[in-house]
Amino acid sequence: MLIVAALLGIFWLLLAWINLPLAVSMTLGLLPTYLLRFKVGPLPMTILEEIILLTTAVWLVKAWPLPWRNLKIKPKNWRPYPFTVEIIIVLVVAYLAVLVGGSTNEAWGIWKAYFIEPILFFVVALNVLREKKVMERALFFLSGSLLLIGLVAGYQYYTGQFIFNPTWASPLDRRATSIFGFPNAIGLFATPVSLVLLGFLKARLKSAAKKINWGNFLLFSSIALGWLAIYWAHSEGALVGLGAALVILGLLSSWRSFGVTLAILTAILGLWWGRPELFKKIEQKARLADLSGQIRQSQWQETWRMLNQGKNFWGAGLANYQTAVNPYHHEGIWIKSPDNKKAKPTWQPLEIYLYPHNIFLNFWSELGLAGLLIFIWLWFKAGIINLINYWRFKKKTSLAWLSWGLLGAWMATLIHGLVDVPYFKNDLAVIFWLGLALTGWLSLQFKQKNNDTVN
Repeated sequence: MLIVAALLGIFWLLLAWINLPLAVSMTLGLLPTYLLRFKVGPLPMTILEEIILLTTAVWLVKAWPLPWRNLKIKPKNWRPYPFTVEIIIVLVVAYLAVLVGGSTNEAWGIWKAYFIEPILFFVVALNVLREKKVMERALFFLSGSLLLIGLVAGYQYYTGQFIFNPTWASPLDRRATSIFGFPNAIGLFATPVSLVLLGFLKARLKSAAKKINWGNFLLFSSIALGWLAIYWAHSEGALVGLGAALVILGLLSSWRSFGVTLAILTAILGLWWGRPELFKKIEQKARLADLSGQIRQSQWQETWRMLNQGKNFWGAGLANYQTAVNPYHHEGIWIKSPDNKKAKPTWQPLEIYLYPHNIFLNFWSELGLAGLLIFIWLWFKAGIINLINYWRFKKKTSLAWLSWGLLGAWMATLIHGLVDVPYFKNDLAVIFWLGLALTGWLSLQFKQKNNDTVN
């Protein structure tokens, strides 16, 4: 694998030097390459990390000393980086979390892969993907990632092949995993990406005279396969987050879509009301009374006890959650039947997961209280910015629909994150910072358009 990584590195350096915007765009099509791992001496690396670092290095060489000079003299057309203060806080908090976690190799690895490299990509993307056509090309490459994930998931679901967990491969309750190691990873990736691409597709449909073309077909196919992949994975948290975001986006779009959304909601509620068993199952899911819900509740209680024992402020530190929560962990819990209160509880062994599977507890345990606050602030700030941009500019520019899609992505991921881990994975961290880069880029585009209109 090291030889392959070296050859790829040489190719990528040449590509980035010749056409840096293309290299940055292609990175979004290669997000799943974090699954390909190798070592440089004792240092663990992934292909995704390699191409991000090489792309950043080329940008620094080609652009230097312009970025530093711009910060010093601030030319007339200079704009500060979006989320600058927040980025500084994140870097400081993440560094301190490494120290709290004991400065282990695992902690430094997470610090590098989940914070440093995604933020580097954020900076490079904002500097390189400036033109509208270049940013659109990047989004087409992103749709390629989603298309691949959806195609593999569909093949797995209908054949049962390449699902290496026998329980998930069973025809009775098959769950696709696609290229990932577990089903929920599909929903964590596909939900935000599909909603961003949905906004991009709407922007293209609004602006182009010719609605049917290869670009729109690629976007539509990747979105449809992404949503099907979430279903094939039976990722319930992702389905709830996606459904809630689509309802809110439908209510925000226009009066016509508002009416259509209400009609669909009424029809769905009528269907549920006519099928008491389905309604009961949804109600059990909502109050976390089923198996996965009771396991989640136990995990959250253990995490809360751990945090309350002197770790409220600093958390457990990066890559230290499993060690910190171990003294408070129960080897198993008695699962109560959600359908029959008189039934005897059954014993369910429990493992210690890497994270608490709750967006608030994830950040709190890994990064401490400051990390929790800064990331939740970023989530809400990005959502509010996109909402404001959509309402202010939807009649002035078709790009406002990309803000609409981003708003849905932030909402859906937050909802899904209540029962999962929507950040602490290589591809998800890059997607998070890509979302912030797109938010900042759109704001700059809208401001420039507004200034041009005034002038």
